[in-house]
Amino acid sequence: MELKTFLKRLLKIVDIEKKKYIVNQIKCFSFLMIYTIASVIFPSFLSKIVDLGVVMGDVSNIVLYTTEMLICGILMVIFYYLQKVFFFKFGNDIVLRTKQKLYKKLNTVDIQFWNQYKVGDVLTILDNDIEKLQELLTSDISELVVNICLCIGVSSYIIILNPKIGILVVVMSIIFAFIQRKVANKSKERMKKLRVTMGDFNSFSTETINNMPSLQMTGKTQYIKKMYADKCDELAKEGLDFTKTMCTVGMTGMSFNVLAIVIVLILGAVDVSNNLISVGLLFSMTIYVQRLYSPIVSIGNMFVKIKNFFPLLDNIYNVMFNEKNIIKGDYKHSSELMGNISFDNVWFGYNNERFILKGFTETFNRGEIIGIVGNNGSGKTTLVRLLTKLCTVERGKIEIDGIDINSVTIKSLRKQMGVMMQDSFIFSGTIMDNIRYGNREASDEDVIRAAKTVCAHDFIMSMENGYQTQVNERGSRLSAGQRQLISFARALLADPKILILDEATSSIDTETELLLQ
Repeated sequence: MELKTFLKRLLKIVDIEKKKYIVNQIKCFSFLMIYTIASVIFPSFLSKIVDLGVVMGDVSNIVLYTTEMLICGILMVIFYYLQKVFFFKFGNDIVLRTKQKLYKKLNTVDIQFWNQYKVGDVLTILDNDIEKLQELLTSDISELVVNICLCIGVSSYIIILNPKIGILVVVMSIIFAFIQRKVANKSKERMKKLRVTMGDFNSFSTETINNMPSLQMTGKTQYIKKMYADKCDELAKEGLDFTKTMCTVGMTGMSFNVLAIVIVLILGAVDVSNNLISVGLLFSMTIYVQRLYSPIVSIGNMFVKIKNFFPLLDNIYNVMFNEKNIIKGDYKHSSELMGNISFDNVWFGYNNERFILKGFTETFNRGEIIGIVGNNGSGKTTLVRLLTKLCTVERGKIEIDGIDINSVTIKSLRKQMGVMMQDSFIFSGTIMDNIRYGNREASDEDVIRAAKTVCAHDFIMSMENGYQTQVNERGSRLSAGQRQLISFARALLADPKILILDEATSSIDTETELLLQ
């Protein structure tokens, strides 16, 4: 990816007000610059304390320059704190807004998107990859500018103090930067492989943990433990390879640091013996050479970091601007639906595979209770997905009250449609909140009335805190039948004009199912 393309994609991904971003960047840059200037000046006091104080035996100069050095150190500490806090606050706002943007996108994609992406990959992008934007868009930019200025300033100062040593150190730094660039190209490829392995690992972990009770009951734990161990080994191998590549960068920097200091001490000692420079100046030069190492490493690491971020940015961009979206539509129902549904010569198949529905034509009228029976894979759940716009017909059309659903807004359509799937969704919270979910205007009495309607009230009241009982993620404290009853109550609470049940009573006992019917 070219740098120009990289920047364009980056700006499309994040929501940043240009003026606000620039103001915050200047503020954070100012704190960082003051800290950097103080850190550069700090070592210079050492030569004054040694040459003008210790060597001359002047106590007043020792006290004066030590005090100035202390004040400079205090400024370093204060502005180090300020720039870290402000950078975090600034960057965290960008990250959270970007996460909201991506999460909003995930609410608009169709079923083909989820056939293309693993849940683990999407979670990695949402939880980890976007976090890396925080530093890239905030502190990294300012630090890059400061480090470039620091390199130029420190290099110039060393050359002024001793041209021979200064030029040698600068040449070494250029060689170091060239080597690190070579390593960066390798790290980019390593990062791509590691990302693929991490996505596969996270997907497997998510799938197995979410279904662990079922796997335990079916006696498959030995098999998945072996698979998990194999994936751990694969992840460890890829992680080790990437770490080795990154360590090569560190080793190169450390080699530069050691070699530069040795050269300064040897050549500087010769100049001290020839009375060309003082001992204090030699100490200062040694420290400044180390100061030169840090920004050079930072610049090199920044290059590596940007290189490594290229594949991550690709992943974020491809998800955020994926074209497999639900057709929005712009028609809003001005009144309640009548509920007349018609399928007119509907053809549909997943991912360009064989058609599941071939010329399906049927009409369902208001007030009718329709049961659809068919073999596995015959298209029962597909009909539900088509009705809710999670899928789009390839040929033909679906109408509700004579209006093509593709022209109806998602919100307008789903507001008057209750859908309950076999796999009931229960989130962490109280039973009351789970039933009220998405219906904030519903009162406690409305919730209880819906629960009584679906025969869930008695089992809810038998629990320790009734409707205020806390249930865990995915409703692990509830039986499959209880989860379905809660989901049923949630669906009815919205008073839908069209109620779609996809094997919604498969885990409910026969007596309760008869009462529900």
